[in-house]
Amino acid sequence: MKTIRSNKKGFGIHSPFVYHLVTNVLFPEAGFYVFHEIEKLKLIKKEKSALKLLFRLIHYFQPNNVFCEKEMTSDELNILKKADSEIVFKKTDSVFHMKNETERAKGLNFFILNEMPDFQFTNIPEREIWFFTKKTDKNKIKRIFEPLFEKQDGIIFIEFLYEDLIIFDKKIPSQHYVIK
Repeated sequence: MKTIRSNKKGFGIHSPFVYHLVTNVLFPEAGFYVFHEIEKLKLIKKEKSALKLLFRLIHYFQPNNVFCEKEMTSDELNILKKADSEIVFKKTDSVFHMKNETERAKGLNFFILNEMPDFQFTNIPEREIWFFTKKTDKNKIKRIFEPLFEKQDGIIFIEFLYEDLIIFDKKIPSQHYVIK
């Protein structure tokens, strides 16, 4: 799988799905209706940016379930719920929860995770989104996902400065983007 470096304007991205995601969701020119509420929260700038990004992603993908590994404040949850009042937020104890497919809820699942897991994947989920709040080193990413990148489609991996985003959808070709 080829790594494509891009900027916030989508330079070098040929996939219409990823281009739209980058230009209209990840780095939109206009703000969203809850951003003023996020600015009032007692969070550092990096945490506010991550919360804004999470809101835009949840608003765009409209998942059925959001699994949070870290404890979120009631203010943060209330803001994220404004993306869609039907979304169910659940606390997950560990990233190892993802290993067992029978424990996953039905529908589109969105996982908010601290760090990338250490185990190697042999199969990809049908349709899920994983958002990692801590940057992972490239060797760990290769070790975990390289076998999947080589043998099947369905993974879009987007690296940001501070976070990583993985979209699993078996209908799309695998792609790896680094957004600076």
